[in-house]
Amino acid sequence: MIFPAGNKGRSFIFLTLLLVVPLVRLHAQGKNPAEDRIDKLMEKVISENRFVDELAENDLRNLPVGIKKTISGTTVIIAIDSATAVHEGVLINACTQLTFPGSEKRISFDLKGAILTPGGISSAGPMRLQMVSEFRIPISDQLSLILPRNGSNYVEWDCYGFRSVNLSGYFEFSSDIFVPEDPGNNNRVTASFEINTSDLQNILVSTSISPFKIQGLGDIVFRVKDAVLDMSDLVNCEGFVMPAEYVNTFPDYPELWRGFFLKDVSVLLPLEMGTPGKRPEIAAHNLLIDDSGLSGQFQASNILDLKDGNASGWPFSISSIMIGLVKNKIRAGQLFGKIDRKSTRLNSSHSSVS
Repeated sequence: MIFPAGNKGRSFIFLTLLLVVPLVRLHAQGKNPAEDRIDKLMEKVISENRFVDELAENDLRNLPVGIKKTISGTTVIIAIDSATAVHEGVLINACTQLTFPGSEKRISFDLKGAILTPGGISSAGPMRLQMVSEFRIPISDQLSLILPRNGSNYVEWDCYGFRSVNLSGYFEFSSDIFVPEDPGNNNRVTASFEINTSDLQNILVSTSISPFKIQGLGDIVFRVKDAVLDMSDLVNCEGFVMPAEYVNTFPDYPELWRGFFLKDVSVLLPLEMGTPGKRPEIAAHNLLIDDSGLSGQFQASNILDLKDGNASGWPFSISSIMIGLVKNKIRAGQLFGKIDRKSTRLNSSHSSVS
């Protein structure tokens, strides 16, 4: 680009900066114009107390207006900012914002062209408020939430306000701690989920977590069979067990714990501990993943027969093993087995790693 010379050139550059810099800042903050518009609309409705309990045609004479509903201490506002009379009724635009537990960033939804009739919101027009852009936000240092804009994230409502929200997406775990078993095209461990709820403070939903390893734990692989995402402050999921190390953190209100409760997990031990070409696999239960990492204990018996183990030519067996993890680190462990040094049998029992 060639700028004019002299004072006119400086003025042109200054004007260009005035126009471009705010746009750059807006882009850097991850907002698009639709989100910015909804932010301002919500602020106006709240600051001027423009609320109704039920949306009726008379309420559309002085816009914007908001329908307010409070669930479990959380207030959700459906805002209406435009209305046009049509043959079928009144054509309206609506929007709302929700906050996911653990995040302060608001998720914006909007809807254009809903039809309001004396009987309510007509099914002849669109009825769901769709998420306006992909939502990506850190929940903690180890976890980020991604909600794609693919039509599966939306809010359902009626003339009385918010009814429910459908959220479908996945969490990404920090690659500094969680490593995929098979990186392939994705070097992140993920946990996918979908939920339809009327109470964002009471989220309990099954989730699918991709197989992973933990940095610093060697070649141990965790394959999760049954897991629940717990973002509820009211209850824990069925069968929830809190590790002893957590009792002091949540002495009176264990339901305030948030994270992933891994009910059933297959733990694959290193190849060196199994028969040639086959990892020993043991079942683990009631592990936790939260802001502090992976915690829990797992154990198994009859891991390796004496005839199958080979330690530099010496037959060996593993009769039992126990590993206790606290926040991604081994805090306790036991290993029992035998080493057969030709005619001499050495009974080795190794325990306690702390």
